[in-house]
Amino acid sequence: MRLVWYQRPDGLWNADCACHGTIAGWSSEQRAEAEAGHFAYADKERARREGTSRQIPACGPKLPDPNPNLPEPFVFP
Repeated sequence: MRLVWYQRPDGLWNADCACHGTIAGWSSEQRAEAEAGHFAYADKERARREGTSRQIPACGPKLPDPNPNLPEPFVFP
């Protein structure tokens, strides 16, 4: 699984996940490692919270909200 990464003005990268988590401040070379660590941690936390009122949704890319001023669909490389 791959998240959608956004480059910050300082050159580092951030990604938001559909589980409401954020991966922030990673270099381009470290992005795969950051994703793997996030997914492993989120899976453990999801299992721990299973059956409670604080369940975590599944991980995956969190796409930006649609903008009515830009009707074209998003395109990612």
